[in-house]
Amino acid sequence: MTNVRWWILLLASVLLSLSGCASKDEWWSWTWHPVQLSSWDRLLAAPADLSGRWRGEWRVPGLLGSTRTSAVEATFEQRGGVGVGRFVLVDALAADVPWILRQQGSRGVRLAYDVDGGTMTARYVAGARLLTMWLSLVDDRLVGTIDSDAPVMIVLSREPATPR
Repeated sequence: MTNVRWWILLLASVLLSLSGCASKDEWWSWTWHPVQLSSWDRLLAAPADLSGRWRGEWRVPGLLGSTRTSAVEATFEQRGGVGVGRFVLVDALAADVPWILRQQGSRGVRLAYDVDGGTMTARYVAGARLLTMWLSLVDDRLVGTIDSDAPVMIVLSREPATPR
């Protein structure tokens, strides 16, 4: 039994010695670093409203060093920091994009998304493993990527609201 106590004591001392410590000055310096300040601002910032119709272009590397591009359309409805939408890649049948986008075609895929500051994380409602994308609001455009084997770039611009 005493042998087990020594092993526990040894394990506890090793774990304690491996844990990092920071002095008060080091902690203050780290928490007020500009990168940390921007992340604090992002936490405190209200989510950007991404509701509306968006149109733009998708781009993916093609065969023999070429680049495939075509149109993309999206519609988003948002309440607070969460929303739903529909996302359509035009002419995606032969491109190296997630299978669900090719399968759904012009019907588009239904998305659920959350917004943190100006960054959107969108997932296919039937499963994030089928489609996940990250878009950031840059000026008046949404720019980002789709999680895929090939890097699928997305650039969207908001369409002006039509008067009723």
